[in-house]
Amino acid sequence: ILVLNYEIKYLKKNNRTDLANKVEHSSEKIGDGLGYDITSFDLKGNKKFIEVKTTRGGNHTRFYITPRELQKSKEEKKYYLYRVYNYKTKNDTGNLYIKKGALEDNFTLTPSEYKVIY
Repeated sequence: ILVLNYEIKYLKKNNRTDLANKVEHSSEKIGDGLGYDITSFDLKGNKKFIEVKTTRGGNHTRFYITPRELQKSKEEKKYYLYRVYNYKTKNDTGNLYIKKGALEDNFTLTPSEYKVIY
């Protein structure tokens, strides 16, 4: 909800209430597995695909991504990862940084699981 509200406020602040009204929590509305959580817009009206990763720890706390998130980040030019850290559940606050583009271009990825087919 923190990032959803952030996007809506950003668009309204920049006089794009028309777009703010279209921001949606896609993974909740459509279902998980899309490779992103939120559909938003840039100020020109282009769609943004936002994956949110949240931890209570600091900005260097490890987090996990799915193969679908990785693939979607490669497919979409307007793919963003919104990294919320130092998150406080009680008042829905935290720090935030944003990375645009393919996840493998922004982070060091280390495989942590393998699927075994017999």
